[in-house]
Amino acid sequence: MFNRFILVLTTILLAQIALNAGFWLIGRENLPLMAVGLTQLLPGLIVLLMTGTYRRRLWTLVRRIPPLRPLAGWWLWTALVICACGAAVLFFGVETSPVDAATIAAYPFAWLLPDAASATPVAFLVFLLLCGPLLHLVTAAGEEVLWRGYLLDGLTERYGVRAAVIGSAFAWGAWHIPMVIAIAWVFPQPLLGSVLFTLSLTSWGIVMACLRLRHESLWTPVLMHAVANAFTLGAYDLIADPHSNWLTSPWGVTGMVLTLPVALWLLSRLKPGRRQAPNRHSS
Repeated sequence: MFNRFILVLTTILLAQIALNAGFWLIGRENLPLMAVGLTQLLPGLIVLLMTGTYRRRLWTLVRRIPPLRPLAGWWLWTALVICACGAAVLFFGVETSPVDAATIAAYPFAWLLPDAASATPVAFLVFLLLCGPLLHLVTAAGEEVLWRGYLLDGLTERYGVRAAVIGSAFAWGAWHIPMVIAIAWVFPQPLLGSVLFTLSLTSWGIVMACLRLRHESLWTPVLMHAVANAFTLGAYDLIADPHSNWLTSPWGVTGMVLTLPVALWLLSRLKPGRRQAPNRHSS
């Protein structure tokens, strides 16, 4: 029912605000990286706890595996976009660290790296591409259950496919605003960061939502999300100056420029669809 749909989304929003208020009180310098993962797990956990009948729909989206060739292609595309943002850091001369062994050692999951993976930057990037997403799979799935699952399906039933894709993507971007304000997440500039995070993730979210609808599977956006997190933490964040993230970040201008054409192309290929009456999947 629609009232349940609104209740679930309101609960998630209030939980996000409360969690980030706690982060603000603790202070980012004292905040373990793992704690930030709670904001990713939170949406999916609330959906699973509050929407009993949607679990059947979710199981369908998880059980269906997309074709491996396009799945691998979008996996690689995501990694290339993040690497291009890293190249932008070097191009604009705003790097804070060279790409070397000492920088690789600062990777939050460096203790999991085999010696061969930390030997050279190229070997490290190969590790991030092949193994890094596994480290972020659970937290990525926690977000995708809501954004490309429950919310996308719920909006589609009421407002049609294209409105649902754009609306769910925009909501995903806006979801990060409390983190920007509370702990300067990604962007030290609260106002500019909030705007850029929202717009850039809207572009990313359109791509991921279109692919979820195309493949009728949650795995494509989950893996893209995991790849993006792996390469951002493992490659981009290690060399970039946070004060320049508005320009070079995957969630800033560079990321938006790289993803928006693809988002618009995928959006143009969607079948418009009609509004549908709410069904049992939204309760």
